[in-house]
Amino acid sequence: MADWYLHRGGQQEGPIGDANFQEALQSNALAPEDWVWQPGWDAWKPAHEFLTPPPIGRETDSELEHDGRRLEDGLSATQQVNATKPCRRWPAILIFCSLGGFFAFVLVAEPQAIPYRLAGALNGALFGATGGLLGGGLAYLIQRRFSKAAASIGAVLGFITSEAINQGAMFVSDTVYTSAIRPQADRALLERRLLSEPVFATLKEYQPGTFDHYMKAVVTGVRSGEPIDATIGRVRKVIIEPILAANAPYLSDARLVAYLKLMAAEFELFAEAKPVLCVYSLRGQSLGDVRPYLTPELARQELQLLQDAIKVDKRRLPPSYPAAERDRLLEGVVAKVAEKHGDDVLLLDPTTNVVGRERRVCEIGASYFHEIIVLPQATAGSLFRSLLAN
Repeated sequence: MADWYLHRGGQQEGPIGDANFQEALQSNALAPEDWVWQPGWDAWKPAHEFLTPPPIGRETDSELEHDGRRLEDGLSATQQVNATKPCRRWPAILIFCSLGGFFAFVLVAEPQAIPYRLAGALNGALFGATGGLLGGGLAYLIQRRFSKAAASIGAVLGFITSEAINQGAMFVSDTVYTSAIRPQADRALLERRLLSEPVFATLKEYQPGTFDHYMKAVVTGVRSGEPIDATIGRVRKVIIEPILAANAPYLSDARLVAYLKLMAAEFELFAEAKPVLCVYSLRGQSLGDVRPYLTPELARQELQLLQDAIKVDKRRLPPSYPAAERDRLLEGVVAKVAEKHGDDVLLLDPTTNVVGRERRVCEIGASYFHEIIVLPQATAGSLFRSLLAN
C-alpha cells in the first residue's frame, strides 16, 4: 500500500493509504490547486493531475422529444402574456445580488471597514437625494419667474453644486479610510495568513514582540507591491533563522542531537537537489526557505525544532565545553572524517575553494555531523552547543 501526502489549505496531511486517497478524489475533498506527494517523487505534483472531470450525462431521444413538446406547450400558453408584460424583476435582482456580493466580500476581506462602507453608502444616498432636491427646487423657482431655459441652467448649476459637495465629503472619508481603516484591514488579512502556519502561531504566543516586528515588516513589503509569499519568505530569513541560531544553544542535549540528525539528512537531500546550500550552511550564510527541498517528514521535524527553539527557556544555558576541550573533540571528529574521505576533509575549511565540488561538500558535511552524532549524547550535545555559541 502506497503512502500519500496532501498539502491543502496551507496545511500538510499524511501519510494516508490508497483507499483514503481515492476517497478524497471521489468526494471532491481535493481541489485542483492542492498538491500531492509520494515517497520516491522528486517534487510535489498538482492535484488536478489526479482529478477527472465528471461524466456528462446524455438523455435519451424520447426524453429530449418529451421535453421539447413540453417546452413548446409552455411557450404557447404564456407567450402572449410575456409579449405584453415586461420583466420588472431582473433589475431588482441584479441590484440585490450586486449589493449582497459586495457586502459579503467586505465582510470576509475587510471586516474592520464595514462601518466605513455603510457610511459611504449612506453618504451617497444622502447627497444624491440632496442634489436631486436642490436641482429640482432651483428649477421650480427659476421656472416661476424666468423661462424654461433659465430653469434648465439652474437645475444644472444645482446638480454641479451638489456634486462638488459630494466629492468633497468623499475625499475626506477616503482619506480617513486610507490612513486609519485600511492599514488595520491589511494587517488583519496578513495576520490570518501567517497564523495558518504553526511556527508563526507559536511565535505570537511565546514572543509577541518579535511577531509584531515581523508583522510590520510583512505589511510594509506587501504595500510596496511585493507578492505576499515573496515577502514572507524574505522576512522569514531575517527573523526566523536568527531566532533558531540564538535559541538553539538553550535546547537540551537530546534536541541538539536531533538537530544534528536533521542537518545530516538535509545535507544528503541538498546533494541531489541544490548542493550549494551545503556550502552556505557550513559557512554560516543564510539558506532562505529550504522547505521546497525537504521531504514531508523532514519538514515536520524542522517545524518542530523551530517551535521548540521559540518556546525554550533561556534563563539557564545548559553545559558546553570551553574552547580548548571543544577543539580537542573536534580534532578527533575531523580525524574520523579524514579516515573515510582523505584530503577531501579540507572542504570543511571555509578558506578552501569548493567551486564545482559543492556536492562533495554535502557528503563531507553529512559525514562530519554523523561523527558527532555517534558520540555519547551528553558529549555530542555539549560539543554542538559549544559550536553554536561560538
